[in-house]
Amino acid sequence: MNQKRITDIHILKKKIVLYFNDEKLEINPNTFTEFNLYLNKLLSKSDIDKIIAFDAYTKDLNYALNLISKYAYTSSKLKKKLIAKKIKDTNINMIMQYLKEHQLIDDLGFALSYVDTLIRRHKGKNFIKERLRELGICENDIAKVVDHINPDIIFGTLVDYVKKLDQQYAKKDVIDKKNKIINNLLRNGYSLSEINQALTKVKLTSVNYESAIKKDYAKFKRLYDDKTKIMNALRRKGYSYSKIKGVMEDEL
Repeated sequence: MNQKRITDIHILKKKIVLYFNDEKLEINPNTFTEFNLYLNKLLSKSDIDKIIAFDAYTKDLNYALNLISKYAYTSSKLKKKLIAKKIKDTNINMIMQYLKEHQLIDDLGFALSYVDTLIRRHKGKNFIKERLRELGICENDIAKVVDHINPDIIFGTLVDYVKKLDQQYAKKDVIDKKNKIINNLLRNGYSLSEINQALTKVKLTSVNYESAIKKDYAKFKRLYDDKTKIMNALRRKGYSYSKIKGVMEDEL
């Protein structure tokens, strides 16, 4: 059996170079230790193939470890990163197994933590479930996460958000305001029953819409001669096009 002898070893800062009579091989320190390499050691082709394969795996593993040290990844998102790096499927499977065995990646833990953030951002259960699916969380873990959500907390944040939206749409008449609030909350994943319950807890503020728009119209009319500028100014204040047009037509 043909064997190659290690004729020289150069230890550098981040790698070790093995020299044979007719070639050299660069490996990382973990590989050097793992295979107990030393000067004049004889290696078969099979030995060298194993060294090369292990060295590639450890480099790929270190890449994955570096990623998760900087950012919280789900299994799915990390796997996509490794695929994009053109890492071999066998190494990806070994890396994912290693990370799970050493509890370095935990989809359920990630999801539980992330859901708290989404709730604080005024997101409902439907939005939360869809977002977790996008991140590659399995349906079983999603169900566990949703069951873990404290209904009082999510309802409390919903009520707070309704109050915020009430101020955001302050220039709208009550009917228009209520419709906009409902549509906003539906987009953010709350159910209609949750929304209706929250609306019973918040008394939406109302303004004398006709008086307010006429007052602002008179103010902008003094500032601008151009009707388009007046229209744009009123639109920026939050008035609907139809209401502005009605007030302007009444002035004719």
